[in-house]
Amino acid sequence: MPVRDLPGDPSLEHLRNQARVLQQRVRAGDPGAIAAVREFHPRLAGIAAGSPELARFPLTAAQLVIARQYGFGSWARLRRHVAVVIRPAGSPGELARAFELIGARRAPALEQDRYFLQVARRFPDDRPLMLVAELDGQLIGAGFAFRRCSQPGGAVTLRNVAILPPHDGTGLQRRLIRAIELAAVRLGAEGVILGGPAGAEREFYLSMGYRGRHAAARARSARCPDRLRSGPGRARGLPGTCRCGVVSGS
Repeated sequence: MPVRDLPGDPSLEHLRNQARVLQQRVRAGDPGAIAAVREFHPRLAGIAAGSPELARFPLTAAQLVIARQYGFGSWARLRRHVAVVIRPAGSPGELARAFELIGARRAPALEQDRYFLQVARRFPDDRPLMLVAELDGQLIGAGFAFRRCSQPGGAVTLRNVAILPPHDGTGLQRRLIRAIELAAVRLGAEGVILGGPAGAEREFYLSMGYRGRHAAARARSARCPDRLRSGPGRARGLPGTCRCGVVSGS
């Protein structure tokens, strides 16, 4: 289980610095650093303090520990994840392509899909909430949210967040939702309205801090900065605001 969450816009240089600091602490015999090595390095679970191997603890080993703390099996996988660029959709056409890419369309044609039309109508004002995830110039996921109106203080409706299957399990869904939340804060919104998740999806949102107002709803309320799988709506409050989110039952 990861014990750290990556920020919405992770820096590879910052992660490298974390690995260097860990390496230095391990070589100096820091008990907390050695405990992290025992927990997250697959070969060193039983290593004794004072071991010569710890005295010459290599940077590659420190990088592996950092990667596994963030939930990645290797430093290479973490680097690949950080290489993903999350940005607003560049045009209505790219918004449409991303909507199709993640399988969000529910009607025979996109122009007949009321869920897409809800998002597309708000593109001029809410483009910062309509994000794509790009790796090596290719779209690999997207997250779409919108406001009912442009007045500050209202809620944002999260329509879809999803990624292509090869990138599932990399934490990219969490990065997308954090980026949407931060964009919503900048637009003056106070909450995110979502649909009614169930099963594993419900547990995912609970793990991100959502809580229920009643049996068919989940919500979160907080004031700290920072904090999907596809599907219609769910909800939670926002970083830097009063964070009152509601997950409706349908």
